[in-house]
Amino acid sequence: MSTTGDETIRAGDNRAGDSRATDNTVARLERLPFGRVHLRVAGLLGVGTFFDAFDSLVIATVLTVVISTFHVGFGSAGLLISAAYVGQFIGALTLGVVAEQRAGDRHLGAQPDARAAAAAPAADSKFHAARRPG
Repeated sequence: MSTTGDETIRAGDNRAGDSRATDNTVARLERLPFGRVHLRVAGLLGVGTFFDAFDSLVIATVLTVVISTFHVGFGSAGLLISAAYVGQFIGALTLGVVAEQRAGDRHLGAQPDARAAAAAPAADSKFHAARRPG
């Protein structure tokens, strides 16, 4: 056994090599210059996240007025919210596929699909919560 700093490395243990490789990768990434491409990607992701959250906020805010004005029941209100989330889900899947076909960038194309998959249980829980009496 040999000791390096605070960690003990056993013969045949590959974790030390993986740790060094990870450290080298992180160090190389830290040295990369931050350019316009990075700002554009960060801006696009930020704008997409903002409008996704803003859409949900607007739906929740407007729904209170719709319920009181049109005397909509909680079941129908749950359906309205669910319809909005289903629309977001379909749009995220569709636009994710279109973006991959047009841009050919596989890394960013999976992000809307992952967000859409995560939104489905949220839409379902909102629907079931609206249907509960009480």
